[in-house]
Amino acid sequence: MYHQDWFIRQIRYIIQYIAKLILNKSVVEYEIRDINNQTKTDELYLRIQRMLVERNLNEAENLLFDRLDAADYDYLLIALDFYTKVNNMSDDDLDEADFPREEIESGLMELKHIYGIFF
Repeated sequence: MYHQDWFIRQIRYIIQYIAKLILNKSVVEYEIRDINNQTKTDELYLRIQRMLVERNLNEAENLLFDRLDAADYDYLLIALDFYTKVNNMSDDDLDEADFPREEIESGLMELKHIYGIFF
């Protein structure tokens, strides 16, 4: 139990560090700016949110990386938002979705590589 709590906190710290370093944000949450005039990132965000609700975490992560644009930090924010929400899920929910918590860390390390973040 202690190890799992430690791992959850470590993931949270990685997310917060990337958000502060690259996006200068302390809160990781993607917001749709205009519901009537959605951007590509807004549409991706909404699609990923539906997949989260449906517990299609692997598909959501695959879609995220398929659409990722390293030149646009909105995609990074969507990814960090996704991993924050997944990290907040219970172990039972993650097991049911066949998405081990280590996959969150792996995805974050891939984001670091894509966005050239070194720490």
